[in-house]
Amino acid sequence: MLEEKETGHWRLWASYRQSFGSLVKIESRFEYGSKNNHFQQPFRIHDIFAQFTPREHYSLKLGRIVHWSGLIQTRIDGGEFILKTQRFGSLKLLGGFPADIDFSEEFSLDKRFFLASWGSGGLGKNLVVSYWTKKDKSTDSYLGSNWTFRLFSRLRISGSLAWDLNHGKLYYSRLLLTQRFGKHLFTLGVRNKRYIVSNPYAWVNRKLNIPPVVTLSVTSSLTKQISWWNQLVYRLSDEQTQYVRSTFSYYGYHATILAGKSGDRTLIGSGVGAVKKFTDSWSLGASLMVNALDYSDLMDLQTASGIYGWVAWEPGSNVIIKLFGRYHQNPYYEIDGRGGLVIRVAF
Repeated sequence: MLEEKETGHWRLWASYRQSFGSLVKIESRFEYGSKNNHFQQPFRIHDIFAQFTPREHYSLKLGRIVHWSGLIQTRIDGGEFILKTQRFGSLKLLGGFPADIDFSEEFSLDKRFFLASWGSGGLGKNLVVSYWTKKDKSTDSYLGSNWTFRLFSRLRISGSLAWDLNHGKLYYSRLLLTQRFGKHLFTLGVRNKRYIVSNPYAWVNRKLNIPPVVTLSVTSSLTKQISWWNQLVYRLSDEQTQYVRSTFSYYGYHATILAGKSGDRTLIGSGVGAVKKFTDSWSLGASLMVNALDYSDLMDLQTASGIYGWVAWEPGSNVIIKLFGRYHQNPYYEIDGRGGLVIRVAF
């Protein structure tokens, strides 16, 4: 688990879902495993709640609830109430205490969380406004909004904006403009950093740097199995990092090349990978990265290296057995080499 000495770790996941007619359902996810940098206790409850839906237009959840949105991700022990209307949108009220997954901290009534959110619209055209507070040693309050809508015929605008009410500062912002021309999708994106940044993991040996980032990209879907993604990235940091990225995907194979400058350093990065299914039950995948960190929609040009490989066997429709190995070295982590076995069974 990203430590200097060799260690072995294991964990067992279990999820359970049950519906009692159309009015009540129960969902849960449990874990039991060895101690690591994330968790100090072996038994962990990631979520467990009962949802009551006495009417189609409103519902109530009670228990350990996970909330995810374009503005905030949190997990609380408490309740969630949702009211939906056809004319005035939907209202969500969420409140409770921050959840301790493995019960390694003492429960404190001084820690509280509350969120009120209103939203309207559906896929491709929506608006959500949220207000939330977090209380620990002090009470921090935020006001935010995320939205998606279209201008003209094909120009789509989506974004998120959050304001720190306590300090009168922009907490987070993201804006994305997309326009399609035939098989080509043009994207212009701007993302501003969070002002409150802490080291979330014990193994991070330097402060995380999340500066404002401007990206311009073109994605060409040549066929269903062939695509080409080109991206220009400019990071507004003290080092003034700028680079270009080009990724070509072909029938499960992909290759990436990066070239740019960070401060007084000129770097060239690359990556190759493949995912192949040989039979109905056997598949494998592998990737190799040099001078690149992949954050999915954003790839960072850094002095780094990484290799990952896996092979999977599906003996039945409800069983997957996966053997994997990987190695990473970059400025944020200790040298990390690990391998493992994953077994997934669905009943």
